[in-house]
Amino acid sequence: MMGPVPLDKTQFARQNFTIDLVQSPPGLNTSDAYLVPGSKPWFLKVSTDRIDPNPSEVPEYSVELVNSTDSLSPAVFINTLYPLGNVSVILPKLDFFPPYRQQITPRSTEWIEYAPARTHQTTVILVDYSSSPTARVQIRSHLLGFNVWMEPIKPNTVSTGIDGGGNEYQDSYMWTATGESHGWQRAEGMYGSSNSVYPNFSHPRWQEIISAAKQGA
Repeated sequence: MMGPVPLDKTQFARQNFTIDLVQSPPGLNTSDAYLVPGSKPWFLKVSTDRIDPNPSEVPEYSVELVNSTDSLSPAVFINTLYPLGNVSVILPKLDFFPPYRQQITPRSTEWIEYAPARTHQTTVILVDYSSSPTARVQIRSHLLGFNVWMEPIKPNTVSTGIDGGGNEYQDSYMWTATGESHGWQRAEGMYGSSNSVYPNFSHPRWQEIISAAKQGA
């Protein structure tokens, strides 16, 4: 999923590459991995007969997918506070412990605020190719989800609305090697959540916004 949008292999299709989505690639061992209960990791399988050397380091295969969803109600915000099991994340995660979320004093009573929670992570990718001993190969992936609230300014009034608050989560890894590879490799990355401010739904202003959204539905 990307927000509310289900993904399939057509979104990843590129000329000269064969694309598939698989859940049980050969030789995968997740006995020591962190898995969201009830989940099974999806893997993007990218195959091609040949990749030509590229001195400019422009990626030979690259995909960027973006989704933006607008809503009148903050009740549909994606869960950047607890992304694991609620939104798209990179799985499996090896030797992983979700970082501690530390609530801090908010800049306004309209918000609940947290210190950024980040931690190093390791995942595994199946990398199988032949090359010259000097060929440098890099594989990387980055997920970013964020919420932002921008309340419209009402005509002929002095705006007292909630504006510009936002929060996000990030999940990423990168693998770089020289020479060929034939098997599972550990890829290092970063996981972060609970970054910035969240609505304090008990505040009268947020109650007013949610009520107005329900009436406009």
